[in-house]
Amino acid sequence: MTKSTAVILKGVAISALFLNFIAQTDAQFISMNEPTRRELKSSENAFKVSLSEEEKNPLNFKVKIINPTQEPVKAYLRDRHGFNFLDEKLLSNDSKITMTLELAALEDGEYTFVIRTKNGFFIKHFNLQSGDLMTTKINGKDVMTTNRVVILGDE
Repeated sequence: MTKSTAVILKGVAISALFLNFIAQTDAQFISMNEPTRRELKSSENAFKVSLSEEEKNPLNFKVKIINPTQEPVKAYLRDRHGFNFLDEKLLSNDSKITMTLELAALEDGEYTFVIRTKNGFFIKHFNLQSGDLMTTKINGKDVMTTNRVVILGDE
């Protein structure tokens, strides 16, 4: 068996395990664009996630998690096409959790935000883009800035 064949077989095996894992996991997906919460799974014990853009800073999102089973909750942020975690937090096992997702420090690109418990997960993809270069007055001085936007992707 050549080295490239071994790498291909290993990739196929990992993909099969990943697809099997996805097929067995009950997932909830809630869009950031919706003004109200929408629940896709009707279960009293399912955790629920809502995200809302902050008015003062559109690069920050308030994340509210309802965790009725009080399972440990983890939040992950990674680049969308890689598996390198940029941030990983163990939040808590409270029934109500609030956090801020801060995107301003990230470079332009595609990212994935994941909230995970033992029995479910929430995934949101987004694209961070810089806009036009412009001059803004800050403390009476002209400063070159760029407007940045978050483009939300489909689940």
